[in-house]
Amino acid sequence: MKKLITICLFIATTFAVNAQKKAKADLFGEWRFIQSDKALQYRFKKEKQEGDVIYLKMQFRLNKTDEIFCNKPECRGYLWFFNFSNEYVKIDKHYIVYNINTSVYDFPETIILKLMKSEYGEQYWDDTEKAIFFKDANSGTTKKIEIGWSCVDNILENNSSNRCSSFNIDKVEVLNN
Repeated sequence: MKKLITICLFIATTFAVNAQKKAKADLFGEWRFIQSDKALQYRFKKEKQEGDVIYLKMQFRLNKTDEIFCNKPECRGYLWFFNFSNEYVKIDKHYIVYNINTSVYDFPETIILKLMKSEYGEQYWDDTEKAIFFKDANSGTTKKIEIGWSCVDNILENNSSNRCSSFNIDKVEVLNN
C-alpha cells in the first residue's frame, strides 16, 4: 500500500512540475530569430507594467533544428552582442554560444523601457503576440518593434574575424551546456 501511495505521489508531483514549466513557458512569446541568417533565437514576456513603463524578461536559445543552423565541421557556434540603453537600464552583453548548447537561457537583466506616444503613433505591448508594436497614427498600420541592438555571427574554426564590430571578447560570457 505504501508503495502504491508513493508511486501515486511521484506521478502527481511529476504532472504538477510539468504543468508549472508549461505555464511558465506560455508566458513567453514565440521564438524569433535575432538575425534571419543565424540560428540564435529570443522571446519576451512582460513581467509588469507601470503606466507607460514596461518591464520585460528575455530568453534565448540555439535552434539546432532550423536549416540555418551551421552544422558544418568548421562551425563551432555563434557569438552574440546585445546592447540596450536608456534612462532606466544599460545593458551591454557579449556571448559565445557553442553548438553543443541545448539549454534555454534566461537573460539576466530586466529590460525596462518607456512606451512612446506622439503625433506619429504609439508603442504598445500586445499580450497575444507577447511583443512590442508601433501603431502609425495616420495609417493605423502596426509593426513589431525590435528591442535593443544585436549582432550575431558564426564562430568558425581557424577564423577569428566576425561581422560584429561591437563584439568585445574581453566582456564575453561563454555558454557551454
